[in-house]
Amino acid sequence: MNNLQRNKVNKLIKLIVTAILEEVDEEICVINKKKLWVRKWIDRRDKLGATNCLLKELALEDPKEYFDTLRMSESCVNFLLMKIHSQIQRKDTLLRSAIPAITKLQAVLYFLATGCSLRTLTHVFSAPITFDYQH
Repeated sequence: MNNLQRNKVNKLIKLIVTAILEEVDEEICVINKKKLWVRKWIDRRDKLGATNCLLKELALEDPKEYFDTLRMSESCVNFLLMKIHSQIQRKDTLLRSAIPAITKLQAVLYFLATGCSLRTLTHVFSAPITFDYQH
């Protein structure tokens, strides 16, 4: 094989490799678009979830209703949060923000006060609620 043929073969190999790499990149993009790490409505919990909307308003405007909702005053909730914050707060990751400790505490108190379903808690607090605990 002379140099001219070798150059043609090398160019052909480069074209094939480039085409394969582009195809693989497209497939990876399609796969990555299908993954959903955080649902859009859950991602808005900082603005629209019960912790930052409803319960904040109740605490400011109607403390009695806040008490009726969680069966605890805001000061008691804050005291309890101070005591357990380090045990229930997780760290944010590159993929998603951790559910704030206050949201977890209020969701548990709301559940204990109302006995509502986990699906309802998820919708009210805009957070995927699971009661996983460590021994």
